[in-house]
Amino acid sequence: AYVISVSPSRIDYEYGSTYTPLFTKWIPRAIWPDKPEEKTPNDWAKKYGLLDPYNYTTAYNLPWFTEYYVNFGFWGIVIGMTFMGILIKFLTILFSNENRPLIFLMGISLTFYFYSPESNFSLMIGNLFLNFIVLTAYLYFISYLKKR
Repeated sequence: AYVISVSPSRIDYEYGSTYTPLFTKWIPRAIWPDKPEEKTPNDWAKKYGLLDPYNYTTAYNLPWFTEYYVNFGFWGIVIGMTFMGILIKFLTILFSNENRPLIFLMGISLTFYFYSPESNFSLMIGNLFLNFIVLTAYLYFISYLKKR
């Protein structure tokens, strides 16, 4: 309610800036040691006056619903929730395979964060690509061991 009451009258929309960490989140620090830190949970709260401007350590959760509004207002909520609903439905269909329990378990572990959107989107979903690669490699390894 507070965010709605001050946006955009006193505080401008972010226009997607809270999603920029998604472009670098998937790159491991072993490859890019100086990768920018994700500061969205601290930055947004300071901008809205929920944290002291000199507080650089506290993370203030930015739930997806609020993040949609902070970025694009009412239409951000409508489009964001519609997109997430379609994506979750697609992933549920993709991973709901009764004949392949490992695929089902992979789906559960990859979609786990979609069901508790209490922190900003990039923090919760940003490593999904990396997780997919690791889980796929793991499943191939398990399949290889079974064949031996």
